Amino acid sequence: MIQKIVVIDTCALMNKNTLKFISKSNIPRFCVFEESFQELKKLQNKGKNLEKLKTASKILDSLNKKNRLIRVNSSATNHADAAILSRVHDGAIKKDMLIITDDKNLARDLLKTKTCKSVNYRDVYIKKVDEFGDLIDTLAYFGKQKSVKEGVKVEGSKTLIKTYIPEKNDKIKLISKEQEVDIVLPESLVQGGEGKIYFYGELAIKIFHANKLTQERVEKLKLLSDKNITIPNVATVNGIVFNKMNDIVGYSMKKFHGKTLERVLLTLRDKDNAKEIAKNILTTINKLHKKNILMGDINPSNILVDDNNQICLIDMDSYQIDNYPCYVFKEEFLPPEFSGENIGTYMRDVSNEYFPISILLFKILMNGKHPYDQRQSEKTLSERIKTLDFKYSIDGKELENTPKGIWNSLWNELPEYMRLHFYKAFTQNEKRYTCEFWLKLLKNL
Repeated sequence: MIQKIVVIDTCALMNKNTLKFISKSNIPRFCVFEESFQELKKLQNKGKNLEKLKTASKILDSLNKKNRLIRVNSSATNHADAAILSRVHDGAIKKDMLIITDDKNLARDLLKTKTCKSVNYRDVYIKKVDEFGDLIDTLAYFGKQKSVKEGVKVEGSKTLIKTYIPEKNDKIKLISKEQEVDIVLPESLVQGGEGKIYFYGELAIKIFHANKLTQERVEKLKLLSDKNITIPNVATVNGIVFNKMNDIVGYSMKKFHGKTLERVLLTLRDKDNAKEIAKNILTTINKLHKKNILMGDINPSNILVDDNNQICLIDMDSYQIDNYPCYVFKEEFLPPEFSGENIGTYMRDVSNEYFPISILLFKILMNGKHPYDQRQSEKTLSERIKTLDFKYSIDGKELENTPKGIWNSLWNELPEYMRLHFYKAFTQNEKRYTCEFWLKLLKNL
């Protein structure tokens, strides 16, 4: 049997999350290099990082009392990182190693041993302890935020197709891969900015307004139909609608029985329901991202929720796919890099989508409140978003312009790690949190 040794480096010893991991871990022994003890002593003599040093002391005392600590002597260097690297090169041939570190540079250096072809090293696992006391790949943890990229401006077709737009009692032809059927349109019960929705059996049929029926939109519908995309909880295009002149005027999708998230948020107070709805939405959007599709117009009116908290993303015709951009957006979900721009003329990067996703998640967990709402401000909402003017504090203290009422109390009911990452999401604009990261947080909420 291959023996595995577990090493904790200096920075991981000073991480309070490491204590959580050790307390629930069944690993019998942990190795700490003598160089780490020396580095901790130097910090103490300099009076630096005193709170973190207390954490390191607790970890070492706990391991020592339970006979789980192995002090590793090394005379090769005065630095713990170098000692670890040296031991990997000298001893990893015989033993697998699990190295717990918060140092991404050390992690990168250790990963180079995996590409070494002159020596047959055993496996080296490089992990960090996250906020929940769980091990996660160190570089994956530091890569949990994606750098923001600029969109690419495109020139879309604005040529309107002049044709007859069917109304109630008009006959249309619906063509899908399964059938070709003539339908008499019933009364439209739903109308939006892009078109009207008609219900026919278990189908929802969207007919575009005359001023929205462009050549580019028709070409995009053909693409969506030809791709035959199937994604759970997404109302994908399953048929094309033709008018009496045999022109494309809309499409069909599967009918979903539910209310818009916008309406649900008006009465959503149960935390477990909010968490489940958020989890289902993030999971579904993440599936789109894995297929290189962006929802684009992320907002509560484009998401349906049923009584069992199951969700459906609608209006797929507006999604960004291949070389077709998303034409529409709501100002309150517009990321700062597009402030003042017509985002419908840009091909967006997935990092541009992470910002409105964070806003949506905040609204779900905060009873529908927008993160940039304030008690009083001379700025418009768009200006507050552009300047990242977020008025909630990590420690939960009410700020001068924190919204009045229950909002700071609701904010304080969120765990500290959730407040921390919301604060980062809404106060800095270099990197963004992914769907996978928010899902990780929700799992532990």
